[in-house]
Amino acid sequence: MTDYPETIIYTEQEGISCMGETMDHPKVYYAVPEEGFVKCNYCDIKFTRDKKYKDHKND
Repeated sequence: MTDYPETIIYTEQEGISCMGETMDHPKVYYAVPEEGFVKCNYCDIKFTRDKKYKDHKND
């Protein structure tokens, strides 16, 4: 079994979609919580809110 490095994508959006890094699975949609992360059930990519966007949103 090969271990691959974990892929983490930082976003400012609550709603995201994932099709895998090489677009190798069906398009799925997730809601990213304010704190923590959501992980794609197909490819294990983690999506997390980037705090810098939250901190500067009202500037």
